[in-house]
Amino acid sequence: MRPLPRLLFLLLAIALPASAQQLITESHEVHAIEMAPATLDELGRVAVVRAAGERRERPHTSATLGVDRTNAIGASLVIAPKAAPPPIARGFQAVTDPLPGESAATALDPPDTSGAVGPQHVVGAFNDAVVAQDRSGHVLGLISSAQFWHDPTQTGKFLYDPRVGYDAASDRWVMVMLGDDVPEMANGVLFIAFSMSGDPGGLWRRFRLPVDSTGTLDGDITHLGFTADQIVVTTNTWSGNLSVATSVFTMPKSVAFSTGPLTVTAVSLSYSIDLMPITSRDSTLRFTHQVQQDGIQIFEMPPGLGSIVNSRTYRSTPSVTSNPCVQLGTNFTLDCGFPSVMSAVVRNNAIWIVEELFPYAARVWKITDSTAATYVIQPPNLAVAYPSLAVNSRGAALVGYSVMGSTIYPSAAYSYIDPAGNLSASVFLKAGEAPFKRGRWGDFSTAVVDPLDDTSFWTVQEYANTPLSASFDRWATWWSYIPIAPARPRAVHH
Repeated sequence: MRPLPRLLFLLLAIALPASAQQLITESHEVHAIEMAPATLDELGRVAVVRAAGERRERPHTSATLGVDRTNAIGASLVIAPKAAPPPIARGFQAVTDPLPGESAATALDPPDTSGAVGPQHVVGAFNDAVVAQDRSGHVLGLISSAQFWHDPTQTGKFLYDPRVGYDAASDRWVMVMLGDDVPEMANGVLFIAFSMSGDPGGLWRRFRLPVDSTGTLDGDITHLGFTADQIVVTTNTWSGNLSVATSVFTMPKSVAFSTGPLTVTAVSLSYSIDLMPITSRDSTLRFTHQVQQDGIQIFEMPPGLGSIVNSRTYRSTPSVTSNPCVQLGTNFTLDCGFPSVMSAVVRNNAIWIVEELFPYAARVWKITDSTAATYVIQPPNLAVAYPSLAVNSRGAALVGYSVMGSTIYPSAAYSYIDPAGNLSASVFLKAGEAPFKRGRWGDFSTAVVDPLDDTSFWTVQEYANTPLSASFDRWATWWSYIPIAPARPRAVHH
C-alpha cells in the first residue's frame, strides 16, 4: 500500500440509493499468463536485483461506493475487559530488514505483514521476502519477493502488497502480490501463485494478469479471501493520483489447484479504499468496507459477479481516545495509516470484522443479520494500529495488532474475545527494541486459526528491531502461537 496524507483520513461516503450501487462494468473472464513453475529453492538460485526504498502512496480520496445509510442497524458496544487472555506458547522471528547478506541500501518499507499456517509449516509473505518455516521457527526457505515473482520473459515490476493464505480443505497455499512500473506507477499487474502440494518449499504455479482491462492502470491495496469453492482477491485501480475503481477477481479452487490454464472472473465496482472479501466456509461471496468511522456495509455477489444483493449497513458510534503513534526514545511520530477494514470472516453464522479507527484504535464487529455488537481495543495511552482477526470453531476471537506510545517502542500485542463475548486486556506478543524513525509503519498484519485443531491461534506482527547501525532503524516481523486448551468434557451423572 502506498503512503497516504495523514490529514485526509476522515471520509464521507457518498450516499446513493441502494439501487444505484456499485457495479460499473460487466463481469468478464481474464486469461492469466503462466510463468514457469518452480520450487522455492529453484527460484532462490536466480540472482535478481530488487528495488529498495519507501513506496510513495496515493492521496487518500473518499470512497464512491454507493451506500444507503437510511436504515442502518445500530450496534451495541461491549465495554469492560473481562476475559482471561490465553498464554503465548512460543514465538519466533519471521524476517527483518534488510535480508541476510544484504545492506541498508536494499531496505524496503513497510513490511506489509502477511502470513499463513499449515499443519507443518508457517509461510510469511512480505514486501521484501517470502519465508517458509516449520512451526518451531526453523527456516526452510527464504528468498526475496523479487526472486519469487521473477519471470525472465517479462520486464520486472516494483512489488508491493503481498498476501498469503492456506486452504486447509485443499492443503494448498495461495499467494498474491501487486507490481507496477516505476516511476510511472502504471501498467499494474496482479501476481497469483498456488502451491502444488501442502509443502510450501515444493512446486509453485505462478501467474500474472493486468489489474484492469486496459492494462495501463495501477493497482493498490490487496485483500485475499476464501469461500468453500472460490478464491477472491480485491484491489483498487488508479490513473496517476486519481482513483478509478475497485477490481474483484474470483477463481474456482478446482481450477486454481489444477494443472490447467487459469481463467479469472473479474468485475469493476465503484472505488472503495478498503473493500474486503469475507472469508467463509460456505459458497457465498460476501464483501465489506468501512462507511465513515461510524459504520460498515456488507453485501453479497452471486456467482458470476453480475449483481449486488443483500446489502445492509451497520452503525456504531466509536468511543476512541486520541492516541497518535508516538514512541519511546524519540519525538518522531509514525504514520500508522488510515481508517479501514482490515480482516473479515464468517464463523458459526456470525460475521466478524476488525477495522482500524483514527487515531488509533481497533474496533471489532460481531454481526448476525439484524443484531451487531462492537468491541473497541485501545489500551490506556497507547495507539493500536493494523489489527487482524481470527475466529475459532468455539466462537472465540484473537485480534493481533501493533501497539505504541510514549513509554514503549513499537511492539506487537493481542487481545482475546472468549466464546461468551468477554474481551481481555491487551497482552504483549513481542516488545519493541528501539525507536523506528523511517516514517511508515504497517500496512497490515495477520491472525489465523491453527488448522490442526481449529481452536488455537497464530498471528504474525511487526515490531521495532534493534538498529542495524546508529543511522539505520529496522522493522522485523514476529510469529506467535497461542494454543487454546481442549474443551473439558461435561460430567455425566448417573
